[in-house]
Amino acid sequence: TCLHCDAFDGTLIQLYGAKKLILFPPNQLYNLYPFSLLNNLLYGFKRRASYSQIYPQKPDFQAFPKFKKALSQSYEVVLNQREILYIPVGWWHEVTCLGDGVVCSVNRFWRVLPIYRSFFSWNKWRIHLSSILAIPHFFAIGLTNIIGKDRKENLNRLLQRL
Repeated sequence: TCLHCDAFDGTLIQLYGAKKLILFPPNQLYNLYPFSLLNNLLYGFKRRASYSQIYPQKPDFQAFPKFKKALSQSYEVVLNQREILYIPVGWWHEVTCLGDGVVCSVNRFWRVLPIYRSFFSWNKWRIHLSSILAIPHFFAIGLTNIIGKDRKENLNRLLQRL
């Protein structure tokens, strides 16, 4: 997956094969160039605020100069078969499969406990706020599908996406 953060605590369980992860602490948010919250207002979830504009494997330091600082704070982990990695809320991470063979893993997410940890995670708040900002975009798409031609087909397609 590309560089992103999650709004919940989670684990990545590696069942088969191996994956490499690059992790960044929450305090590196603005050195990771996340998409703007306003993108959710304009594009829905196509450019989510929980995703970075950077590809850590091929960084463009001219376009994203502060990323060098984030790299100095990063952790690189190789997750092998039968290993589990805990990823706390708000930690940014990119996941890459290693090798050419089959790779299988499972993600598990749960509520952040103790609850006060949620209140102090700006990354978590950004994700929830971006979801709220995406609502007008979805209403506009829905309205366009209702009043446009091919209504039935468009509504079925919209319902399948949900």
